[in-house]
Amino acid sequence: MSVDDIVKLLLAGSFSFAIIGISYALIRFVQKATLIMEDVRLPIQNVGSLSDMALEDYQSIRGLIKTVANLASGLNGYLEDPMKIIKSFSKLLRRS
Repeated sequence: MSVDDIVKLLLAGSFSFAIIGISYALIRFVQKATLIMEDVRLPIQNVGSLSDMALEDYQSIRGLIKTVANLASGLNGYLEDPMKIIKSFSKLLRRS
């Protein structure tokens, strides 16, 4: 074996080691990127569940406001014309 052969073997070994090192670094990079994606996905799921809860609250409050508005408009109609109260009360008494 000549010196040139030994240098060629050392050069081939160093390239192999460099390729293995780069592959290992890429594997670690991909693993860290995967962990970051999992950490980002959790808050996004929490935001989704919070928006669902807010929508449910909005719908229940909307129904409550609609009921109160209907009740207020009905009372307003009776208070504008006091005779309506008397007429409806007399109708109830006649049915009995």
